[in-house]
Formats: sequence, structure tokens, C-alpha cells
Amino acid sequence: MNFTDRFEQLLQRQNIKYLRYGDLLLREYGQIVVPLGPVVSEKPCVEPNIKNIFSELSGKLVWWSYKNNNLPDNHDWYAVVKSDHYEIKDYPKSKVRNQIKKGLSSNSIKRISAEELYKYGYVIYSKIIKYYGVISESKEDYLRKISVYSDFSDIIHLYGVFNVDKLVGYSVIFVYGNVEANISEIRILPEYNKQYASYALIHILSETYLKKEIVNYLSDGYRSLMHETNIQQFLISKFGFYKLSLYLNCKIKQPYNILFYILFPLRRFIKIPSVKSVFSLMEIVRKQKSAGCSDTFDL
Repeated sequence: MNFTDRFEQLLQRQNIKYLRYGDLLLREYGQIVVPLGPVVSEKPCVEPNIKNIFSELSGKLVWWSYKNNNLPDNHDWYAVVKSDHYEIKDYPKSKVRNQIKKGLSSNSIKRISAEELYKYGYVIYSKIIKYYGVISESKEDYLRKISVYSDFSDIIHLYGVFNVDKLVGYSVIFVYGNVEANISEIRILPEYNKQYASYALIHILSETYLKKEIVNYLSDGYRSLMHETNIQQFLISKFGFYKLSLYLNCKIKQPYNILFYILFPLRRFIKIPSVKSVFSLMEIVRKQKSAGCSDTFDL
């Protein structure tokens, strides 16, 4: 059984609707359909059936991406990844080296069980959500999600961030075989930022997965279109992560595609984040077409 089989089982346990095309899993995520798998992947061996996707799943837009050696380094669609581990002495900036050392001296990073996260995680999660004032999932939904993780410890690794003996944060890592470890979630209580807990966590994750050559890449996922993410810039500027250009395929469900075609010339004046993100995808696909790429789906 490969990692795609296991993540398919995870979706089934979570009651999330999805479709599978070879090794490509496409799952519902609100009003869109997105891939679940390594960001660094090959072109699907089975072409997704767009008509089937929009009839079987509730999303109004579907996208997926993969490697393409013909893309420029500054391509607008990318994943944020790291492929080489740095020892502390190898970080080029002395300030970063000192911050990692301080983080490691004040905090310890350990694997934890789903049972531990089930017991203590929501307290941390709810405090962080309240601090940043963002939309949160209910305690019931949170605990239901974590309870499923206990049966998937081979593909979902959980790490606790401890200050002395107190759990002050955690991270959820999705492991895609020997290809990629994806940082799905990082939650650290804000008051421990001054003790560089996040620096300790990222360094240990790099050491665990890259130095020991468990995977080829450590990733923070794809470019965010809804809003700028400080975490991705943090990883790039501090820890040697970089933008890996990817080829984007995207399709909008009818009749919504007609509406977006009409509004596209006015996109600069539209401020709704979710709508702006669709226009961003459209622009990326159009740039690919103008560059001579031939296997992009028409929007």
C-alpha cells in the first residue's frame, strides 16, 4: 500500500468527498476542489475528468499542479520547499544561527501521540485563534479530526513544542512516502515567540526529515492566493526554503466561468479575497499559455 492509498483512507475516515485519478487525489475544500498529496509531483498519469469532477464534487473550481522543467524560476505559481538541511554553523546569517541556538536552549521538540494532542491541543489552538482573531473550527470538529489521526501515525507525524515540561505548541506533518514531508500546521502560543520556539521547531524538522534523508523535500505547501503568509517568507529568509515553480492546471465550473470571463477586465477593482484569488489563477494560466505551454486546461 503506497502513501496515496493511505491518504485516500484518511479522506474516507474524515468523510471528505474526493476523486482519484491514478496517484492524484482531488478533494473538496469549501467551494473549490484541491489536490491532496506532495507539492513536488509528476504530471498525473491519468487525466482528471473535469465533467465528472463537477458532477460528483461540490466545488465550483478545481486546480492541481506538477513539475515542469520549462517553467521560469520566477513563475507565479510555486510551492515553498527545502531540499537540503543546514547545520547551525552553515546558516549564512549569524543572527539566525543565534536565534536557533536560543530556541533550542529554551525549548525541546518531541514526537507526540494523537492522544496527547487530543487531550491538550485544543487549549493551545483556541488561545492562538483568539489572539489572532481568525475563524476557528469548533471544539467538536477539532477533536473529531485529531481522533482520526491516531490510526494514521505512519503518514501523519505530530510534534510537540515543550518549554521546560509544558506543551506550548505543536505541528502536524503529512508524510508522503520518501518524497515529501509537508508542514500542514504549526501552532505555537504567541508568548513563546520571544523564546524562538518556531526556530527550534523548523530546525528540528529539517534535521529529522532532510538530514536523515527520510524525504527529498520539506514543504510548506503552495503559494497562498487568499492572503500574504508571513510564515512562507519567514521560512525562505531564515531557513533556506525556496520557491519551486510548478505548472498549474485549473478549470472553473459552468456557468461561473462565463461570469469570471466578463469580470476579468475589471479585476483590479474587485476587492473580495476569494474572487481575487480566482482572477490570480486565471492570470497565471494565461501567462503559461502565452509562454507556449500546450497542456493547460482552458478556463
